[in-house]
Amino acid sequence: MREIEIHKDLESLVDAVSDQAVELISSLTSPKVALSGGTAGVLIAARVINKLSDMQRLEGVHFYLADERFVEPDHPDSNLGQILSLIENSAPELYRFKTPGETDIQSAVHAANSELGEKFSFDLALMGCGPDGHTASLFPGHQYPDDTCIAEINSPKPPSKRISFGYSAFLNSQHVWFSASGEDKATAVSQALIGNESLPAGKITGQKTTKWFLTEELA
Repeated sequence: MREIEIHKDLESLVDAVSDQAVELISSLTSPKVALSGGTAGVLIAARVINKLSDMQRLEGVHFYLADERFVEPDHPDSNLGQILSLIENSAPELYRFKTPGETDIQSAVHAANSELGEKFSFDLALMGCGPDGHTASLFPGHQYPDDTCIAEINSPKPPSKRISFGYSAFLNSQHVWFSASGEDKATAVSQALIGNESLPAGKITGQKTTKWFLTEELA
């Protein structure tokens, strides 16, 4: 069952998601948490990390990027770099995929799968939704192996090369929470909410909760 929360604007949405995420994370032992890129995703990620840091609750929390563009951390497109720029006073445990300066994308994905194992999942996955219904770097109409991490080498949205957690990691996760704002996402969100599995955001649900946090124009 998908739960829906409506918020008046992006700032209110970010506050609500981060507050609820911090409450959930604080109730768990050694939780694994997926963070997303994008405007809302970066703001939520930074807010969650900074709140936990202020509460001195960062220890034992394991953060991962739901996906990452295959670029160096100092590249403007890097999800990691964007998040780190907003958490300068925090030091989270944040898993990092290998970068182009270290290896090629297929080797980076192989290394991640070897390190994380076949049955990896999250306690909480904080996700986004694109206008086409993609989430993380899982795109409609693209086929992916049933692995913990996958390589997307032809993303319709640049940069073309990305590393993402795959469907199995998200579908086996306990709590999956999506955030979306902007009128351009109206069709994708409405289809995802009715469970249209041709859209990655419509296919993925959590084992315990699936929440959608939306701004008013998407209600």
